[in-house]
Amino acid sequence: MNLGPSEIFLVVLVILLLFGGKRLPEIARNLGRGIAEVRRYTIDVKHQLNSDITDSSPKSSNPSESTLKKTEQSSPKVDVNPTAQSRTSASKPDSTD
Repeated sequence: MNLGPSEIFLVVLVILLLFGGKRLPEIARNLGRGIAEVRRYTIDVKHQLNSDITDSSPKSSNPSESTLKKTEQSSPKVDVNPTAQSRTSASKPDSTD
């Protein structure tokens, strides 16, 4: 948005005509306070998010180790050599004939 000097002058003139010379400083002061409050709020939110991110980071130096430990604890034990059982059952004749 490119505003030249003539456009800025026109905007200031319209504001002056709408609100008058006595209320203009009060409006500018309130607008400045509002902008400062919004800036403070956004800075606080940024700091809060940064602190939450750093607090929730894992304490372990290697995150894959902690993930592996959790997986080992939650997963059931599986037979390592399932083909040995299938060989023994294949060598036995089926007696249901």
